[in-house]
Amino acid sequence: MNCNLKRVAAILIFCTNVIHCFADEGMWLPNLLEKQIYSSMLNAGCKLTPEDIYSINQTCLKDAVILFGGGCSGVVVSDKGLLMTNFHCSEYFVQKISSSERNYIKDGFWAKSFSEEMPMKGLSIEILESMTDVTDKILANISDTFSIAEKKELISKNSKNLIKEISENDSTDFVYSVESFFYDNQFFLFKSKIYRDIRLVASPPALVGSFGFDTDNWEWPRHRADFTVFRIYSDSLNKPSEFAATNIPFKPKYSVEIALENSKENDFAMIMGYPGKTEQYIPLKAVVNNVNVINEECIKLRKIRLDAIRKYSSNNEEVYLKYYSKDASISNYHKKLIGEQKGFEKSNLYNIKTETEAEFLSWVNSSDSLKTKYGLLLPALHSKYLQFHSENIRLRRFYEGIYNTEIVQICKITQRLLKLSTIKEYENQFSESVKSIQLFFDNYVKEIDYETTLNLFSENDKSIHEDVLLSVLIGDIIQKNDISSYISQVYSQSILLNKRLLLSALEEIKSEMMENEKSKKIKTVAYNKLINDIGYKLGIFLIDYFSTELYPSYVQLNNQVDSVQSIYMNAYIDYRNQQSIYPDANGTLRVTFGNIRGYSPRDGVDYDYYSTANGIFQKVDQQNENRDYFAPNDFLNLLHNNSGIEFYSDSIIRTCFTTTCHTSGGNSGSPVFNAHGQLIGLNFDRSWEGTISDFKYDKNFCRSIAVDIRYILYILKYYGKTEYLFDEFKFD
Repeated sequence: MNCNLKRVAAILIFCTNVIHCFADEGMWLPNLLEKQIYSSMLNAGCKLTPEDIYSINQTCLKDAVILFGGGCSGVVVSDKGLLMTNFHCSEYFVQKISSSERNYIKDGFWAKSFSEEMPMKGLSIEILESMTDVTDKILANISDTFSIAEKKELISKNSKNLIKEISENDSTDFVYSVESFFYDNQFFLFKSKIYRDIRLVASPPALVGSFGFDTDNWEWPRHRADFTVFRIYSDSLNKPSEFAATNIPFKPKYSVEIALENSKENDFAMIMGYPGKTEQYIPLKAVVNNVNVINEECIKLRKIRLDAIRKYSSNNEEVYLKYYSKDASISNYHKKLIGEQKGFEKSNLYNIKTETEAEFLSWVNSSDSLKTKYGLLLPALHSKYLQFHSENIRLRRFYEGIYNTEIVQICKITQRLLKLSTIKEYENQFSESVKSIQLFFDNYVKEIDYETTLNLFSENDKSIHEDVLLSVLIGDIIQKNDISSYISQVYSQSILLNKRLLLSALEEIKSEMMENEKSKKIKTVAYNKLINDIGYKLGIFLIDYFSTELYPSYVQLNNQVDSVQSIYMNAYIDYRNQQSIYPDANGTLRVTFGNIRGYSPRDGVDYDYYSTANGIFQKVDQQNENRDYFAPNDFLNLLHNNSGIEFYSDSIIRTCFTTTCHTSGGNSGSPVFNAHGQLIGLNFDRSWEGTISDFKYDKNFCRSIAVDIRYILYILKYYGKTEYLFDEFKFD
């Protein structure tokens, strides 16, 4: 048996034996629940069988949990393809179909019938059919003597060959992917269906769906109705299809039942979804660098962007609406990074990691064979992370700074069109590019972009003045240390930042090409003028610098780190000796469970496990000082009159609740189930300090925040007046 097959055997034994595991913590693979964690689920109060959660032989909860838009989660709630996810997950897609006349972000959207449901171009959802361990197939012909590049190449080749082989023998509509776990120590084949005819059914206005905005983000108590409802459509045979007027509502294998009873503290809770990324097993030095150094740089650079936006939007409603989504996106991660720092200080992570690494070394030193095999492993891992850190911070400073300016965004849109080499390609792409440009300028204020770019260049000049970027840029284009004059020139002279001039230039290129159709090339006077534009040249320089200078070096060092981390992961599994651990999140379906529970964030403060509509009025009273607490008057009147509280047995409108379930980015929109697998809410956030759970879960203050399903129903029926949906819901 070669080394990799021995490793496969060890992984399989490890994944099917349990001596010790922890309730609350963990993002578990659904197909291994019975072997890994099910006894702990029963102890926490679960009434489901493993087959109720995941099965390939019967319908189950797995069949109703979806990957939404490639980055969030959702749940199917009716036999006619209704699905629910978070408002903040769908904002981008809803904004794309909005206009100044029909602003669905500001005003909301409520279909009153199937015919009013709105097609969402570019949105897709994915439903998992099965996952199968294929580690032996992926690693079978890989030797430990292979270089990093050779191993990566062969893993990729084996994965593609496996997918090709299966796809050629499968005439159905399934799609396949191979995903890595435990740093290339284990691999699973995922079989799914992707649906692309998704239609908007109901979405609250932002003042309801994002009530509290940045002030409340990552905080508790919460009162936002963070939900949107869509419907999946399929062809007449229930197969995935692009949008077609003849398509019909999708008939899912399984749709969930909705619970109307009040949840009690310590009740069992389970979340299923697609968490994006965690780093539970990286060494202490890597965590410290991430939290204390990388985070600090990103926080500083994002604050520069936020300061410019808020300077112009704080007293200007038009600018506020234009930059609402951008502000939310920038501030969301900005505040999360601060929360990680707070969580690191509050948790015992430093001591836990130190102790774990000391125990691992003690185990390594317990025998000559282990010492020979792993004696230099941890120092080597620390060394690789140190090398990677210097490259990582260089890339992150650039990416979070001048690369993320709006001038780079509009340059990318324009470049996609200009790099096309034939007239036919140009014409085919033209209308789509024009739409993208118009959408860009509909939500653009040059003064904000100018101030942001100027300040970010100045900041980068201070922090990475030795970087090749600035020496080339400043040395070649203008006199050194006069970056402000250069930026001023760009924003006063560039065609790229003037909607009328840019569209006119692109139209002129098209006309010149049509006149000279025989050439089949985009080599016109207008073309040459645009590619030599001062703003376009800056944007292209930044794009090329990132893609050819920074990113390749980053990837190379990251692969080296992953290679050593893979060996460490294999050794760590040996060290844990059959104790069950879960793989880091990687965008695949996971199960996490715990209990409904409040928490104490600091001395003298105890939070209850649920919030009520009373908190909305308390916050609205502060709206003169904080616009994040604005709410529509008609919505407040509905709440004040206590109308339509049929969903609440005690006549108290509960809005949100907290659980001890371990979640991460990507779990937004995840269904929260009770002990019987009934839907009680949609997960949408975490406690601020609890964001440290991406590195280490702490049961004392890591909480996931969900909107109560009854609050969603209440708003759908009495505010949105979407009564036709209620014939589809299944209640307990």
